[in-house]
Amino acid sequence: MFDITHACQDTRKCFFSVNMVKGAKALELWCARVTAGYHGVNVSNMSSAWRDGLAFCAIIHRYRPDLIDFEKLDKKDVKG
Repeated sequence: MFDITHACQDTRKCFFSVNMVKGAKALELWCARVTAGYHGVNVSNMSSAWRDGLAFCAIIHRYRPDLIDFEKLDKKDVKG
């Protein structure tokens, strides 16, 4: 099971509230958090947000920027 818990004094400034989120929703929130700031990436669900491949590439780039030149990716060129 994938759980995310994050306690925060001011929930207006926090990405996660003090409530625990589980399962697919927790994974979606984690993906949204780690891809925040990547141009053209908006993980708002676990289906259409992934169709162009940018969210997946953004996650890889976040942890291994040496593997993908994210700035050269084209949202319209899903086959590369």
